[in-house]
Amino acid sequence: MRFVASVFCTLFVGTFCVGQQASAHEAKWSPWVEFGGAYVTDDASRGSVTLFAPLSQGPRDLLFIDARGKLFEEEAREANVALAYRQMLANGWNLGAWIGGDVRRTGLDNTFWQLSGGFEALSENFDIRVNGYGPVTDPQAVGFNTGFTQVVLSGSSIYMVGGSEVGLRGVDGEVGVLVPTDMLSLGGADMELRVYGGGYYFDHEAALEEVAGPKGRLELRFNDILDGMPGSRLTAEYAYSYDEVRDSRHQIGARLRIPLGPPEERLRYANLTSQERRMMDGLERDVDIVVVRSEAEAVEDALTDVDFDRVAYVDDGGSVTTTATAAGGNSLIIATGGTISAEQFLQDSQTLQSGA
Repeated sequence: MRFVASVFCTLFVGTFCVGQQASAHEAKWSPWVEFGGAYVTDDASRGSVTLFAPLSQGPRDLLFIDARGKLFEEEAREANVALAYRQMLANGWNLGAWIGGDVRRTGLDNTFWQLSGGFEALSENFDIRVNGYGPVTDPQAVGFNTGFTQVVLSGSSIYMVGGSEVGLRGVDGEVGVLVPTDMLSLGGADMELRVYGGGYYFDHEAALEEVAGPKGRLELRFNDILDGMPGSRLTAEYAYSYDEVRDSRHQIGARLRIPLGPPEERLRYANLTSQERRMMDGLERDVDIVVVRSEAEAVEDALTDVDFDRVAYVDDGGSVTTTATAAGGNSLIIATGGTISAEQFLQDSQTLQSGA
């Protein structure tokens, strides 16, 4: 993943340069890196690495970069880079906005790019997020022998679905709440349980069908889990979503966050308020560019480049001659039997195929 590697190298260098500049006013917020993995039931399991890098900050505002690299099953790979801004309000809420770019290399060796962005409102006890995604890559053709493309015969109709991969545009959103751990007898001031619920909608005019449905997730966070490293965190997560394309989707995973920057900055993190700590939360967004099969389209004869309009069948006891005459041009005749009356001439743009 050369793209991911170059992004992370650039950001690491930038992070330490900004850290030198920010030291003049004793920066509150420091960079961190997070490593994670998740098992997903629809062959979308992945490993990931995330870098959070402050670029500029004041006593109540923060400009930062959130960069991610992911490796999925089926050899799919993706990278996301976002520029984000957060502002602390006197009422206890942190308001933020972000804009970014994403690139995905699918298991079928197609590359998709998209623009993304979102808004968020975070407090000690609540989260509200809305994100949008827009592809900038046209549908990409796939090989017929990949298993992605299907030819469908339905009565006298013939068509193909999945001739291309299509990147979808869409939106998602969620609302979250902090569950008091003493209510659950989990105990410990360094433990957080957060519950989220929301939904998503993705579609494209060239897609076979839309991808839309509800989603929910649970996050169990163990803060300051590494001795002497305030800001470290272990997060266990379970997520569920449902839509008619991917059906029920279960995900379970874990992430380990390691704070970066000079030791004195990490120690200052221990004295931050809950609202100030939330300024360093990573962005929450759809973790992969949504790609589906293209809609139904005409089937083309590989030899003649003719688009078939219809299909007709001939079996034992039938007449190839009569069936071909009735079918007309731009048709596929599938014969598993039948008889031919005298000389047989196919009409213009007609194909006769053995069904044996």
